Amino acid sequence: MPYSIKILRGLEELDPKVKNIFFDLLEEIEKNTRETVKRSDFDELRGAFIELTKSVNALAEAQKKSEERLTKLEIAVEQLAEAQKKSEERLTKLEIAVE
Repeated sequence: MPYSIKILRGLEELDPKVKNIFFDLLEEIEKNTRETVKRSDFDELRGAFIELTKSVNALAEAQKKSEERLTKLEIAVEQLAEAQKKSEERLTKLEIAVE
């Protein structure tokens, strides 16, 4: 973080010990400022979170529909198995009748 020449000149007039304390303080402020999350960073993160939430909701809905379709498919397979069983029984009866 650049400091104004006016501040730096004012510091030059101070006692060396006090001046060093001020320089240390300014360095600490500069370090903390670099580490602070900026509003734009937060807004970007918030936007990404919103998009992620939408994607998760869409995936959950797709999962629900897939489960519903799978349930229907399971029922259809059970019905086909039952129909196959009945067909085999009828075929067996027919074989017996033909003999």
